[in-house]
Amino acid sequence: MRLYTFFLSLIFFSVLFFTPDFTLAAKQGSIELDPAYTEVILDRPEKEETITLTFKNNSKASVNMEIFPIDFKQQNEKGGISFIGKEAGSYSYSLSSFLTFESNHLDIDPGKKAELNVTIKNRLDLSPGGHYAAVVGRIVNESNDKNVVFPAISSLIFMRKVGGERFNLSIKDVGWPRNLLVFNYPTSFEITFQNEGNTHLIPYGRGEIKDMFGRVLFKGIVNTSSAIVMPETRRIVPIQFKPISSTLPVSFNRLSIKGNDSIKKTTFIYEESFIYFSPTLLILPFILLVLWFLRKRRRA
Repeated sequence: MRLYTFFLSLIFFSVLFFTPDFTLAAKQGSIELDPAYTEVILDRPEKEETITLTFKNNSKASVNMEIFPIDFKQQNEKGGISFIGKEAGSYSYSLSSFLTFESNHLDIDPGKKAELNVTIKNRLDLSPGGHYAAVVGRIVNESNDKNVVFPAISSLIFMRKVGGERFNLSIKDVGWPRNLLVFNYPTSFEITFQNEGNTHLIPYGRGEIKDMFGRVLFKGIVNTSSAIVMPETRRIVPIQFKPISSTLPVSFNRLSIKGNDSIKKTTFIYEESFIYFSPTLLILPFILLVLWFLRKRRRA
């Protein structure tokens, strides 16, 4: 039991940050796995989809790998993921039981590659919406030493079954401005998205800050890293801003964020008004007071 728990922890830390750059999931020491993640759409009843994974052995010794599936889910708002073991049967977005492999073992010679075909079965008991699993390749412990845990690598599968999906993506919170009065403009801040649907979505959009005269002061792009929001979860994604026009020392402004998901099934909008007050104006009375005091002393 301890060995099983340790192994799951090892895999979890190998894919700790859930972004489209799954390099950590695809590499483990001298073994590489490509692609690191795959998106699959099942749009017809009883349709099967087959994907091909390529394992590469960069070491100087032959390796024997066992192949098996395991479900995963989003763990936190930062996008970390966790793998699901025995409780996968109660996980409504499970995919592992719908995967079949042409082989459960691979022997790879030094410097060679081996391909593995993975088939997703679109059975009647596969519900519409998103389902998620990883294909794990683990080096076989041929020494039978229970105290030795060999490395594993994984490729993540994001599957969406068409015909009954629920798309519901909205902005739950925006990290700036927190107060009506602000004294600076950020180059970036965080947006919390909430996905109340049953399939994963990727939010994209733009943000603008306009002053009271309608001038665009700043423009920003939402989610340049293409972070995925899993179903029934929240996900924090950044928005990057760059200056467009100079701002007045005191200005009544409006922040707006608009966009949609990657497959254009949902739209989101956020607007907030605030007052910008230049920090320079805060020290202006002090400067005037000093000048008045110096002038008074000279006259004296």
